[in-house]
Amino acid sequence: VAAEAQTEFLPAGAPLWPVEELRREAERQSSARSVLVTDGDAAAAIVYTSGTTGASKGAVLSHNVFAVNALNILACWRITRDDRLLLTLPLFHV
Repeated sequence: VAAEAQTEFLPAGAPLWPVEELRREAERQSSARSVLVTDGDAAAAIVYTSGTTGASKGAVLSHNVFAVNALNILACWRITRDDRLLLTLPLFHV
């Protein structure tokens, strides 16, 4: 919820997470990065196709694929360590 006034449009008792609270939580987070060592070519996820032209198939995505995607997003969106992002995706986005 971006503004307190918007709560009147929600069902009574609906769980809320105000944007301002999210901002404060993001500011409390450490900017220190965890170090995880893994084989970049190892499978990180299997994404299944919808099977519109045949049987559904699984596509194996490596850790390198996710790393390169993250680096491209950082570069294209010009994200810095001072930025905080809230990304929401539907479960069917894959």
